[in-house]
Amino acid sequence: MKTVQINFDFTRPEIRIPGADFWSCNGLHVLTEPVGIVPNAWFQIHRLEDLQKEKQEHLDWLFSEHSFPILVQPEVEKAYADNPEFNFWALPLVELDHLWRWPFPVGYSCTFSYQMAMAILLKFNTIDISDVRLSSLREKNLEAPNVLLWAGEAHRRGIEVLLSDEFCYPFKYGQVERLTDIPYWASTEVVNDMFPGWSRETRAFFSEYQKKHSQWEGERNERWQQTRQNIAERNSAVGHG
Repeated sequence: MKTVQINFDFTRPEIRIPGADFWSCNGLHVLTEPVGIVPNAWFQIHRLEDLQKEKQEHLDWLFSEHSFPILVQPEVEKAYADNPEFNFWALPLVELDHLWRWPFPVGYSCTFSYQMAMAILLKFNTIDISDVRLSSLREKNLEAPNVLLWAGEAHRRGIEVLLSDEFCYPFKYGQVERLTDIPYWASTEVVNDMFPGWSRETRAFFSEYQKKHSQWEGERNERWQQTRQNIAERNSAVGHG
């Protein structure tokens, strides 16, 4: 059984699943290297012109030798083809696009979408993105919905997906009061930035809703801990079988 964990919380090693692959992206190596985590793959999905604007410290790390592949856009791999020591691998975009089964054009809203698609392509049995946090306004409104579509595609194929409730709070239209234009999947901080003119009553309502979500999240974390244990035991049994 193949498991991949994507961008988990590096400060909580207890959530690592033994035997699982680990993928991360962008400048998060500043968190992985101090704690001795060596990834199985890295994703740097920016356009070539955007990549060249990155901070020099990150570029120095990116353009050094690594034991793991760094997935990049084909134009980036082509631009640095004369430097094989960078270990850049072009994303297999044609193969990834063919995975899409929704009745509208394929899309990738962010790195996590590409990572989900690659995990499907590589036939992982479990994809753990439960510690991915999409918290900014852009991430919530433009990126999270597409990641959820890729999670749905994985689930449709029988892949186990561990997904954070933060992608979409359990709001049920018709059962809970809805306030105009409030994204229930956003954090309190994001919402306060979006609606600085909220009334005291509105803020109190949303605060109460968030408290309920905190309770749901605590219960969910307990389920995830048990799920991770079950996956680790299953992987161990397969390895000794």
